[in-house]
Amino acid sequence: MTIPDDFDVPAPFKKKKYPGGLYATCTDFDFDLGKWVENSGDYEHNPFNERAIGEEYFNPFNIYGLKSVDSKSHGFSYTQWLYPVREINKMSSEKKIAALDQLDILVSRVRPVEINLTEMVKRRPEHTKFELNYVNGAMVIKGYDDGSGMITPGSYNLPLKIEIRSTAHPTPVIGYGNGRIGVGDEMWVWDIFDSDCHVHRKCGEFPVNNEPVDIELIYGKDVMVVKVNGEIRHVDNDYGYIKEFERNSAFTMSSPVWLMAWGGATVTVESLRVTEL
Repeated sequence: MTIPDDFDVPAPFKKKKYPGGLYATCTDFDFDLGKWVENSGDYEHNPFNERAIGEEYFNPFNIYGLKSVDSKSHGFSYTQWLYPVREINKMSSEKKIAALDQLDILVSRVRPVEINLTEMVKRRPEHTKFELNYVNGAMVIKGYDDGSGMITPGSYNLPLKIEIRSTAHPTPVIGYGNGRIGVGDEMWVWDIFDSDCHVHRKCGEFPVNNEPVDIELIYGKDVMVVKVNGEIRHVDNDYGYIKEFERNSAFTMSSPVWLMAWGGATVTVESLRVTEL
């Protein structure tokens, strides 16, 4: 029910105001809304929508003393299950091919910079729970998902490609600008411009052995690409930094690259390379 702002609501009733947002909704708690969203080709979970509401009970425990007219649903009570979602931007195949071809041309012209792992420094040295070791030339990070991690001493400009060789399970979180990305069986992407979170669950199975895995992140002007062992796992242009490029052709961004472990995990990084495109 929607009422005007100046509508007079007599006691004991109260107004409740909810900010806007897009939700999948169902009143049947036996229905798996999360699974429905996961299988949808049109919507994806929007987990960090600050406006998100999990369950909302209207007139719980019949605090307003309403008479039940429906013994099955209790009549006086109403429960709403709201699952925050966002519409999936469907980039056309033609645009993907054109964007990937352009990126291939850019990548072929530039030589990557090999990062000396021993020269990286702690991003937040005040975090005492963070551990760092070097084993056979590889950097071993053990920490918590609190924004700490190892950061490159220099900054790099967009567009760029980040390449990392790491253990497969778990891989480090790779950060740049205001965003970061966790790559695995599902992909969590925080936009490098506005930190908006995207969750992608249909990106292919991740290696399960203990051999190293090669991950490439390409932040192009027209598209963002994620590759695992040379295989494209994600291509999309529905990101804030790309929209900023579209609004302002002079837009630029410069940031170090940083690596972090998920809460309590231990990750091993064998190499890190950055290429400004």
